[in-house]
Amino acid sequence: MGKGEWYALACAIFWSLAVVNFTRAGRNISPLRLNLFKNVLSLALLYPTILVVWGPDWPAISKADYLLMIISGVIGISIADAMYFYSLNLLGAGKTGVMNCCYSPFTLIFAWLFMGELLDGSHLGGFGLVLGGVLIASWPSGESSGTRRDAWIGWTCGILTPMLVALGILLVTPSMDRIPILHLATFRTLVGLIGQLIYLAGIRELRSTLKAFRGPNPWGSMIVATVLGSYFAMLSWMLGFKYIDKKSIAAVLNQTSTIWIILLAAVFLKERLTIPKLVGAVLSVAGVVLISQI
Repeated sequence: MGKGEWYALACAIFWSLAVVNFTRAGRNISPLRLNLFKNVLSLALLYPTILVVWGPDWPAISKADYLLMIISGVIGISIADAMYFYSLNLLGAGKTGVMNCCYSPFTLIFAWLFMGELLDGSHLGGFGLVLGGVLIASWPSGESSGTRRDAWIGWTCGILTPMLVALGILLVTPSMDRIPILHLATFRTLVGLIGQLIYLAGIRELRSTLKAFRGPNPWGSMIVATVLGSYFAMLSWMLGFKYIDKKSIAAVLNQTSTIWIILLAAVFLKERLTIPKLVGAVLSVAGVVLISQI
């Protein structure tokens, strides 16, 4: 494998380790609080990196691109990330990891709807495999440790998360040719943070949420998860796409995080390594491979 493939694989491993720590942290902190902390620390990591790599000058960005980044940040970070943490809390890392394979099919659907990209038989077949794998691995059942209502809420959040992430990324895809990825990621994170602060203020929970950070929190898991997931995984993802000519290979190597998450969740979180979960993961990854047409 070349260095691009190694970067893409590293992205999957970094993200898998981050998910394990996000799940641990979620046992002692609410999803909204965890998302708020993640966004603040992400900004504290990303902006100094911009200063080192690009210097203090901010690139010229059009009003249209700023608008797209704002909408994308609200959808993909303020809303989607919070839903992801809800899903982790209610379903566990393994099932949520399998459901994230829906990102590829949703990307195809939105590209077809809004950008006129064509869907062929391999795309539809891959979509069917991903959907089948997700249903097998994560459909709410009586074996859930929580209530059946919580399982359905977790399942709904788990499906909506990759849908919103795909939509958010698709919105700024045209801007990627004009704006450095680091600047785009940093601005989206800032927008996501501001959007969440406005939401917390609107429901009158901002003060209590900020006050809660003064007390005991799972700081270790929160910091490790954010550094690995929102910094190292993102940088590895960008480097993988930069150095791999065939982008579909990078996408599939990134998606191996599904397998890593299931295995790491069984080892470190003591989640059950069930046959439906393994079968669902294999089917879903196979669907991503078919969609990517390697």
